[in-house]
Amino acid sequence: MADVTTRSTLLIELTGREAALPAFDVTGVRRLCDLRGAADPQRRPLCQRVARLLGNQGTDLMEAFTALRLARHSQLSADQLPYDEATLELARIRYHAQARSVGEGMDCESRRLIGLQIAERARHGELATMLALAKEARAKSK
Repeated sequence: MADVTTRSTLLIELTGREAALPAFDVTGVRRLCDLRGAADPQRRPLCQRVARLLGNQGTDLMEAFTALRLARHSQLSADQLPYDEATLELARIRYHAQARSVGEGMDCESRRLIGLQIAERARHGELATMLALAKEARAKSK
């Protein structure tokens, strides 16, 4: 097992690499497919395609919420996306609750738990990790 300094250094490096991963720039798409743009019969199919693309291939929560917004604006049926707004909101809440539960301390246990969370996101992606937490929360509530 690596010493604390080595583990901390690796954790910092992993966090930096995760932050540097390329992301889909949604700003232009949001402008193109706002309520007025998505109502345009010529733009609507493009907005629907982007919504499906982000919904099926997006890797983070912002892309997922953007997919829902584009789908709603372009009148794409809800069954065309792999999740709904309630699921994403539950995922966001559970994810942030889990992040807060490890504490803000720099003690060994907090660092270990933070490292596990970062490794989970690196292994499966932010969105998949968050959706798994939502699924787990729903299963516990039944």
